Amino acid sequence: MSGTTQTTVMIRTSILLVFFSVLALGQNNNEKVLLASEGKYSQYYVELDKNMGYLIALENYYSKAGRYYVATYIDTLAKSEDNNEILFIGNKSKIQLINKEPNIVIMENLQESIKSLKLDTVNDTTYAFIDLNNGIWWSFFLEMCKEINTSFPLYDFSFYDGFGYWASFNNKNENYQSFQAIANNKATYIKDSLTVLNTPLVEITNELLFKIDTIKYDELKVKLMKLPMEYKSESWYFGTVLNALCNSRPEYFYKLVEDIPEKKEMLFGMADLDKSTRKKLKKVETNSPMQKEFIKYRRGETMFAIWGTTIYTAGMIAFWGGIIYLIVK
Repeated sequence: MSGTTQTTVMIRTSILLVFFSVLALGQNNNEKVLLASEGKYSQYYVELDKNMGYLIALENYYSKAGRYYVATYIDTLAKSEDNNEILFIGNKSKIQLINKEPNIVIMENLQESIKSLKLDTVNDTTYAFIDLNNGIWWSFFLEMCKEINTSFPLYDFSFYDGFGYWASFNNKNENYQSFQAIANNKATYIKDSLTVLNTPLVEITNELLFKIDTIKYDELKVKLMKLPMEYKSESWYFGTVLNALCNSRPEYFYKLVEDIPEKKEMLFGMADLDKSTRKKLKKVETNSPMQKEFIKYRRGETMFAIWGTTIYTAGMIAFWGGIIYLIVK
């Protein structure tokens, strides 16, 4: 075990034996028991009462920002009346006695068994609920993140933001069933907020792209400055219009740089140009001193790239030459 599950103590106790004995005897018992089983890449939690239960499957993931879970599915389990060994059964899983011990059996198409894992009682539900709620949060957040980036392709909403939102929850150890509504509401709020933020930016961007060949400079500048001046890793509304401007009205590009000289290098860097657009910027007739500065800037970028490639190539030749020398020697 690792991460938060390292502190989740799961032991087989008399509670588990008594619970399944009660099920076998058909006694009236409304108590619930939380069970868990850990696979190589997955964590499974099962909550059962006398008549039904839920299986929550969590997948383990790692990133530079840390470890997290994703709840891949929740299977509703019903008590089985037809088989003494199969205690509960759902669409994707069943709880079955194997060698008199309860196991999760993961199924495919309700028939073929993919794998089985032994179940243990969860001694401390606090950390179990943290794991469950983490998986629930990420399942909601990643779906919302996908919807936002699909709806607003010029806005880069990073999944790394999910770690900050998760850290902001002060009820991580709440019962997972009530936490589902909390996580869903949070994800919905973020989605609605980002929709309100991005919708007018899309409208301005589309308007400017539509008018790019005919719009007057003053109107262009006023509306363009309403867009966030950011690199692609954040948003590319401003950059999209700027590059369209470089291609259709290159003289306006230089005038814009003159008007906001404190952003000169950023604007030069945002001009993500193809070969034909670079030619237009070089050949356009203008008195702007920014034209020479831009050409110089681009030439410096090219030389830096060439030197970087040369140094890397020389380093690799020296490295492999040394390896070959040692082998031959």
